[in-house]
Amino acid sequence: MEDCGKYTDYFDKYSAYEDIETLKLSNGVSDDYKKHRCAHMIYCQKCRTEKIVTIDETGNEKSGEGAL
Repeated sequence: MEDCGKYTDYFDKYSAYEDIETLKLSNGVSDDYKKHRCAHMIYCQKCRTEKIVTIDETGNEKSGEGAL
């Protein structure tokens, strides 16, 4: 699986430059702001599927928790 970066970076061409904490309030991922988690887009080359996972801001991944 490949980490493709922050989920919010894919919203529009300027979202990568917007405040991360503000985007968390409206990105559709439940509790990522409150739980200090960052939603990332993950891509599996074998399956050719994408998935949104949340990663603890300290770097501890919890696959799928709080994802859409």
